[in-house]
Amino acid sequence: MTDHENLIKTLNHLLDVCVEGRRGYEHAAEHIDEEDLKTLFTEFATERNEFAYELRHLIQELGSEPHEGHNPYATLHRSWVDIQTALSHDDTQIVLRECRRGEEVALRQYLSALAGELDDARATVWKQYEAIKIVKEKITQLLKNVEIA
Repeated sequence: MTDHENLIKTLNHLLDVCVEGRRGYEHAAEHIDEEDLKTLFTEFATERNEFAYELRHLIQELGSEPHEGHNPYATLHRSWVDIQTALSHDDTQIVLRECRRGEEVALRQYLSALAGELDDARATVWKQYEAIKIVKEKITQLLKNVEIA
């Protein structure tokens, strides 16, 4: 596989990560009662959608078409969150924990991409990585607040 093909593959993988992140936050917003968290999760979903748009554009600039795959593990994970939430008395804590876990997975995927050759895409990928770190920190703080309460 050429460097060019590897770059496109990496960007498509990050595109999948962003699409699944958007779906995850939309799912979380549907399963939380607190309006402030619904709003926050909707904002995070919108941000992931913007990231996906940027990645699609980069892939197209490289002369390829974006390939958004469907991640069955992400779908299974959302179903597991549904079950946990239905059986729990503290669904806010469960949703926040799962959102944090999703951010940790996304950060690992981005770090892996940043370790490779990204050429002109590096700045965009780095910017997205930094934004995901900030979201993870916000979620971690929210989770601490919920655990203290």
